[in-house]
Amino acid sequence: MDSKLINKLAKSWTFSQAILGCVVLYLWAEAMMAAATRVVVGGAPVGASAVMFALLLPIFWLLVYRFYNVIGFFRSVRVAVVNFSFLALGAMVGVLIQQEDVNQPTSPAAVHELVALGELTSIEGAAASPAAKRAYQQFESFREAESFFLYHLANNIGLRWAIGFDGAQAGDEEQIQQMLSNLDYRLPEISARFGQEKAVAIRSQSETGLRTRAKNAEIRQLESRLNDSLFSLFVVADNLDLRRAYRSDWYSMMWAILFCGVLVSVLRNGVSYLLKRNKWGFAVTHFGVLLIIIGGLIGRTTEIRGLVNLNIGKYTSEYQTWSRQPKTFYYNPNSAQEGDKRFALKLEDFRADQHDVLDIIYVNANEDGQWSQEFDLDNQPKLRVFAGLEQSYDYPIDDLKGEPAFRLEVLEYHPQTTIVRDDTTGRINSYAPIANADFFDPSSATIKLKLMGLNENGAFDSQEIDLHAGGEGDGIPFSYFGPDQERRVVWLRFREDRDPGGMPLEWQSKLTILEFDDQGKPFKVAEGDVRVNDYFMHGGYRFFQTNHNPADPTYSGIGVVYDPGISWVLWGLYCVMSATAFIFLIMPIIQGAKTRGTN
Repeated sequence: MDSKLINKLAKSWTFSQAILGCVVLYLWAEAMMAAATRVVVGGAPVGASAVMFALLLPIFWLLVYRFYNVIGFFRSVRVAVVNFSFLALGAMVGVLIQQEDVNQPTSPAAVHELVALGELTSIEGAAASPAAKRAYQQFESFREAESFFLYHLANNIGLRWAIGFDGAQAGDEEQIQQMLSNLDYRLPEISARFGQEKAVAIRSQSETGLRTRAKNAEIRQLESRLNDSLFSLFVVADNLDLRRAYRSDWYSMMWAILFCGVLVSVLRNGVSYLLKRNKWGFAVTHFGVLLIIIGGLIGRTTEIRGLVNLNIGKYTSEYQTWSRQPKTFYYNPNSAQEGDKRFALKLEDFRADQHDVLDIIYVNANEDGQWSQEFDLDNQPKLRVFAGLEQSYDYPIDDLKGEPAFRLEVLEYHPQTTIVRDDTTGRINSYAPIANADFFDPSSATIKLKLMGLNENGAFDSQEIDLHAGGEGDGIPFSYFGPDQERRVVWLRFREDRDPGGMPLEWQSKLTILEFDDQGKPFKVAEGDVRVNDYFMHGGYRFFQTNHNPADPTYSGIGVVYDPGISWVLWGLYCVMSATAFIFLIMPIIQGAKTRGTN
């Protein structure tokens, strides 16, 4: 191939021609895939086949009769710049336009049905199909996301007036301050009892909550105001694949142009040129880019994602994709036939290690001896415990820097302990730490607390107690006298933090891979542990920790990913990184050493 001819053709491409050529290719890809889909799925196979043939003719003609022009197009630096610009724009579209859930795609027919029904503000009462109702739910999510973005964009750049709101901030400022002043009335007492940090946190959370409530109300108003416009944007974005930008045909064509451009650049002087030592870094870098793009293509066409729900001791060879389609663990899932070799996944053990916390709850006793919380707070103060933790409570209300009336210190903290009972009575004697405990040991933690509180004479009494996170009962009371000489009762409860919305400190699953003999009996072939961001691989599948249920400690949700393109992408990244290091680090060192040797 004549390199001078290629360079001449490459220079002939202007930016306007490059833009036009790229856009034509993007549109051709969309039309080609639409026709191919009709041929594969059916519906109008004869007409779709004719369209496919008509679309393919120009491509074959160019490759046969204008091959050097094709090479010049992909070789052009201007085309590369334009294509990179479009890639950046495509990535921006994927950020600015809410992307649909790939596991729950929107049906085009359902969107067309919504258009026929009109720009709705609600689907209730409409004679719509289930698919259309799901599409409307996706529109509601789209409307909420876009309204949220527009609202905060306008607020951050000082254009609230442009979206129809007056004032510098959301909500009635006078009303917000009035509600905060009502809270400020109780804050000194909370500050004295729990400490100033807790009072500041409560006020800050309350103010944030009030302002967030006002912002959310304005966003709902904006949603209602822009409903028709956002519905039109939803329909356009769906028809043009803007809601699935990263998986669209036009975005894939951008990567195809990049692939062809890199390939032509690498081979422009022949393979022998790349074998020169000073060209190794160039060759390996571009080869890595090609591998990354090939891996992305393989992943898009073969990827499977799903979830398997297991309880300890159970196994299954079935899992569900995120679109709720049942699948079997075959070694070649994309070409598997009934009777092919399969395997099963068994959950040997699971544990979610929750944070261990100490609740500090001030209580009052009524005439019947029943306890009630003195401070009716949404979230009672709780401490994440560790050995050496010290905390003070109940300061003089007129001197928050004075001497606290109640102190506690965590003398010992043992994450996993066993209960030691009296042989005769069966009562608990003590709690013994488990030496070299395995992570999957479900034994609860124990702390040794030192409590110090003022007595009626103004002196401190101290007491040491053991609290077990999984212990019998629900904590213990501790009594002392406050700075005002009134008796206080504080309830101390040590537990695992299983409050809603909380995440465990660590969670792991012990998995076993089973295969089946001729009689259908399972036997073990592999085993491994999974954690968050720590995979276990077998048969091309990646298994990882996805979820758990605090109410069922034997349950573990295991994520499943089958994506043979990942290894291609990783090898491509390794090639790019190693070649870049070779070019910019190793080669300068070698050349510098040669220069010094010559001198």
